[in-house]
Amino acid sequence: MTVMMVMMVMMVMMVMMVMMVMMVMMVAVMMAVMMLMLWMVMMKVMMMTKMMMVMVLVVLVVLVVLVVLVVLLVLVLVLVLVLVLVLVLVPVPVLVLVLAVAVEMLMVMLMVMVVVMRMSMRMRLRMRRRGGGSRIMAIVMLAIMAITIVSVSTITKTVMMVMVMMQLLYVLICASFPISYW
Repeated sequence: MTVMMVMMVMMVMMVMMVMMVMMVMMVAVMMAVMMLMLWMVMMKVMMMTKMMMVMVLVVLVVLVVLVVLVVLLVLVLVLVLVLVLVLVLVPVPVLVLVLAVAVEMLMVMLMVMVVVMRMSMRMRLRMRRRGGGSRIMAIVMLAIMAITIVSVSTITKTVMMVMVMMQLLYVLICASFPISYW
């Protein structure tokens, strides 16, 4: 029984490692896309008026503040969740959590694809109709939506990861001691 538990823990750890690598790669791609969009915005703004430049700078400052707040929120949530799980450690099936994280990752990737496709179609239509100003606003909107998706996804994944790690700890503790001890 103990060997089975250890094997299960090792398998789950391998799955977790793969998922962590995928998560880091996805966030890195999103950040690269966002940086490219912001660079495009700045290039367009250089040819625009001072008023537009001030507006874009304000938007960038707001985005940075939002990202910092989201990171702080994630840390607080993780601490609260760890305390709750330590105080009341309820056994939760590890595979259910792993599947939940995998489904959530797929949903986020689909959301990103849909958002990018819709925004690019709108941008093309607006470029034909109006011209410069709406293009910048469309790019800024896309950047805000990307940050929102990444933030929500990061919070969900962090909570899931903490729950899975606590469950692994529980399984390891159970595997370490004889069943009669419990």
